[in-house]
Parts: sequence; C-alpha cells; structure tokens
Amino acid sequence: NVTLYRKKKTAEFPDAITIRGSKHLLTLIDAIKKGYKSYLIFLVQIQNMENFKIARDIDNEYYENYLAAKKAGIACTAMPFPSKDSILKVIKNEQIKFQRLERFTQESPRVTSLLKTFVQIGGQSSPQQSLSITQWRKLENEWELCQKTHVHKLTWFIQLLIAQK
Repeated sequence: NVTLYRKKKTAEFPDAITIRGSKHLLTLIDAIKKGYKSYLIFLVQIQNMENFKIARDIDNEYYENYLAAKKAGIACTAMPFPSKDSILKVIKNEQIKFQRLERFTQESPRVTSLLKTFVQIGGQSSPQQSLSITQWRKLENEWELCQKTHVHKLTWFIQLLIAQK
C-alpha cells in the first residue's frame, strides 16, 4: 500500500524503513529461483498520482532489494487502488463469492487517541502541514461527544469482497 507523496503527482514507497517489505522481496526472488512467476504490485492509495518511485532516501536496503527483484525477473508495477464501484463494474455478480461491509467503532475520552492509529499506519504522509496545538484543540472540542458515555467515537467501514476469476 502506497501512502507517501512528497512531490506533486509522484507516489513513493516505503514511507518508513520496512524490514518486512525487504523480507517479502527476498521471498519473491526465492520463488523465482524455484520456478514460480512472481509479481509485485504497489497499490497507490493517493488520488491523482501520475508517477511512482521507490523512496531510496528513506530505506536504501529496500531500494537495493527492489533492484535485485527486478533483475531476478519479478514483474513490478504500480497502480491506483480501485474503488468499490470500479471493482464491481468489472466483476460479474456470479463471480462474487463473498461480500460484506464490516463496521466497527472505537471509543475514547480523547480524540487524539482515536487518531493515533492514522499516524501509526502511514497517515502522516499527507502533504498538509501537521495540525497546530490550537487546531488539535479545536478538533477535539468540535468532535461530537456521546452524551450518554462522555466519549468520542470513530466508526470504520471496511468492504470485504472475494471474487472468483
């Protein structure tokens, strides 16, 4: 999942050092050596990107492993993350084997606790400046507080879809 961009129209990966990412590349190289076809697809989750590159300055080891993977014959590409609507346009109803919308809600007395997850998973890649203390306070004051439990809530919706080719 590609969530970083620092230059206009250019998505980058990784947004932090990724030991796990390097391990995956080495596993794909090993699969090629064993006769399997291997593919590496970077799903760009940022809209309106036209270019993609490996963020060598963030993780040079990943960059070197990426070059080794390409040299080994792994097909590498980047593509925009498809929307639910665009996926459903190309999949016939009889191909869909499982479809469900999951919903879960987190609660916390402090808004910042709910938003910490975004920083942990890469939401810090926004081109916008970080919020100032004043803006954080305004966000917390304006975020609706449940009158019954006196906590803030954040609800997540995740679309699960399994289709047969």
